[in-house]
Amino acid sequence: IIAAPIITIKNEVVGVIQLLNRGHGSFNDEDKKLLNLITSQASLAILNAHNYRKKLERKRLKAEMRELNLNVLKGIRLKEIAQNLENMFREVVTCTGALLFYFDEQSNSLIFTKDPSYSIFLSTDGCIAEAIGSQQCLNIDEETIEQIQPIVEQEIFNGIAMPLLDFPTEDCIGLLIAYNEEDGSFASDAVEVIKQFLPEIAIMLRHSLAYEELMNKLS
Repeated sequence: IIAAPIITIKNEVVGVIQLLNRGHGSFNDEDKKLLNLITSQASLAILNAHNYRKKLERKRLKAEMRELNLNVLKGIRLKEIAQNLENMFREVVTCTGALLFYFDEQSNSLIFTKDPSYSIFLSTDGCIAEAIGSQQCLNIDEETIEQIQPIVEQEIFNGIAMPLLDFPTEDCIGLLIAYNEEDGSFASDAVEVIKQFLPEIAIMLRHSLAYEELMNKLS
């Protein structure tokens, strides 16, 4: 028996090929060269198949997001948008839920849209401050989990913080936190697709905040 790993151009081992000799004799150097040639061809085939599958998956996710995004747009009130977003994240990202916050400059806090009595104070450190400062989606830390635990009223295993940036100033106007209540990871392809829709979600949040402000003035 001789065996050789299937290694991609990224130096990742994705499999192994074995040659079995059921007769008499042993493998020679030519057999080993042939095996190396086979593994190099196999690595290209596997990489192409993997890339094609990822392309199809992203295309499917984008189609789902466009359809679900229309349902989010049906709402104008903050609570409606927050609930629609939570439903969208559960379907697309297959997470437990999502929490939508808007930024309140006076208190320097993120206010929970479905219940303003809950808020997250923005300190100068921590993953929330880092996500907003770097304008990147980051995994939430234990401190953030403790802050949002009372909102969901269940144990949270992990989550991702996604800042919502206004256009064209790129000021942070809100934050989305997708979370899991059980052990599990977020599908990287789904998260990448979600990132592409964050600007649209930020626009919806800005319009909803303006509508709420107008309604409060009229009441």
